[in-house]
This record gives sequence, C-alpha cells and structure tokens, in this order.
Amino acid sequence: MKMKKVSLGFSIVALSAVFLLSCKKEVDVAPVPDTEVESSIYASFANYVASDIEMACSFMGENAYNTTFYSAYSASSGTVGIVRDTNGINLTVGTSSVPVKHDQLTYTWNETRCKDGRIRKGTIFMYVPIVPNQRYCRQRLFQGRISFDDFKVDGWRVTLFDSLAPAYLYNTLASNDYDPTKTKLTWRFAGKLKFTHPTNANLNMVWEGELFKTLENTSDPKVFEPKKQTAITWSLGVVSYYGNVSGKVPQIDADGNITPNVDYKMEIKDGAKLVRDFLCSPDKVTGVTVSPTGSVTPIGDEHHPFKTGVASFTVGNNYPRQIYYGNEGDPKLDLQCDNTGEVLIKGNSYKVTFFK
Repeated sequence: MKMKKVSLGFSIVALSAVFLLSCKKEVDVAPVPDTEVESSIYASFANYVASDIEMACSFMGENAYNTTFYSAYSASSGTVGIVRDTNGINLTVGTSSVPVKHDQLTYTWNETRCKDGRIRKGTIFMYVPIVPNQRYCRQRLFQGRISFDDFKVDGWRVTLFDSLAPAYLYNTLASNDYDPTKTKLTWRFAGKLKFTHPTNANLNMVWEGELFKTLENTSDPKVFEPKKQTAITWSLGVVSYYGNVSGKVPQIDADGNITPNVDYKMEIKDGAKLVRDFLCSPDKVTGVTVSPTGSVTPIGDEHHPFKTGVASFTVGNNYPRQIYYGNEGDPKLDLQCDNTGEVLIKGNSYKVTFFK
C-alpha cells in the first residue's frame, strides 16, 4: 500500500516537470522607440512658407517693394514684378448689391531665384478694399484677401485648398489712437493651403492655420516712425507668431517608408512664439558681384529662419512632440539664427535640420 502511494507521488512529480518544461517563458520585448521626426520637419516647412506668403503680402500691403527678401538674386535670370492696380475689381459683399472697389496687388515671379535662396514661380494676388485709412497693412482694419495663380516655391505648388475660400491678412490693432513707442503693431493671418510636391504625391501636405503676428520692434523709429504715416521698414523688423495649425503631412520612418496624409496639429503658445529677425541669417554671404572695374561686392543672405520658439506637435496617434527652433531648446544658448532645431519625444531629443 505504501509502495503504491510512493509510485503515485513520483508520477505526479514527473507529470508536473513535463508540464513546466512544456510552458515556454515569455520574453519581455522592449517597445519600439518613437523616433520619427520627418513629419515635424515637413510641418515646419509648411508653416514657414505660410509665414513667407504672409510677409510677401505685408510688403505689398505697405507699397514697400524695393527691399524685399523675395526680390531677384543679383545673378538670377528670372524676373519679379509687383503691381498695385488702383482701378482694381468690383466685388459684392454679402447680400449687398453695392459693389466695393478693391486695389488688386500682385507679386509675380518667373522661375526666379530670390534673395532668400528660394526659387519662385507664379503669382500671389491680394485684394484690399479701397477704404480711407485702411489701405495699408499698418492701418487698423486693413484687410487683404489672398489667392494664387500657379504659385510655386522650390517646386512645391501652393494653392488654396478651396478656390472659393481665400486666405486673409487682417490688421488687429484695437484703436487708431495709439502710441507706437508703447503699442506693438499686430496682425492675423488665416487660411487653408494645399502643398503639392513636384514629383512625389505621397509628400503632399495641407496647412490650415490661424497665426497672430507681432512687429516686436515697433518702437524702433528706423522700423516704424512715431507719426505712423510712412511704411514699415520690414527689412529691419523682428516679427513673432503664435497660433494654431492643423492639416496633413507625410510620416517617414528610418527606412524611408512614407505614410502619406497623416493628420497633425500644431500649437504655438503666446509665451513661446516663433521669431523671425530680418537682420539675422545663417550665412552672411551667398555670393559676390563684380563691377566692370573689377571691384567685388559681397551679396548678403536673405534667408531668415525662425531663430527661436517652441511648437507643440501631434501627428497621427503618436506621442506628442515639442519642436524647438533656433536655440535647440537650451535657454542658456545664444540665439544662433540657424536652420537647425530639436524634436523632443518622451524626454529624448533628436537634432533636426529644417528645409532651407
């Protein structure tokens, strides 16, 4: 009887051993780290081009055409034309049958290499109501209605997402009675744009945004004279932007695989605004001109990137990112006005180079 119990005990132990050996231990697999930063670079490019469109319209809106970053580079074979047609066109506003006459402002390039290094083609149109004291962008209640005709930047075609829904540039001053030494000029730029890549449809983008711009050095009389009667000298300006943007961008993994048309959102807070300093460029000289007498004159760079600022960025279902411009997220560093930055994901920073 005892022998049977002992045999039964051995059998149970043996079966238990077989059972344990047959159960494979699951191996803990570390999650794949989120290192995708290309979408941040593409969204930043769309945001930068949107700010460039806004700035081109700001030059037009001041009739300040002689010192722009969008003029032809001295060695360029292309042309640039700027026209303000004061005869304009007649538009009917709302249900009113009374036509409202507009100025028609146009900025046109012909495969032109510009002073900021970009190649532009096509036309930006801006229509401005002919209303006293509202015809220039420095004036309260200024309103520019913006559209395009075959407009391209470095091969990217930029169009209105809906041809019947123009973009707008508004002056947002609260009052005409202000002191420029104490009050900064401000604007709102809003619209929905489509970016079409010249060769790869998987890289197409949509930008829909509302950006609030401030002329940070309004009080400088070299930029804007205190009597408020003359044009803003944009070439000496420092401008900042905050607001919200959404749209679609490509995501590109480490192997170069593209996921197109991924939804994204970007927020730039008032306390961490994106700043462009128009006296600040990554490169001091981009070329030289030689006079008939043989003297050499250097050509300055007019590419003006965001030199500081932070954007909160969410793409698809990925963990939210922070995009740092200019000083790579370290407030102790001097503002370097370069074309690099950092993308912060889950506490890890990844250095990036933005499109120039």
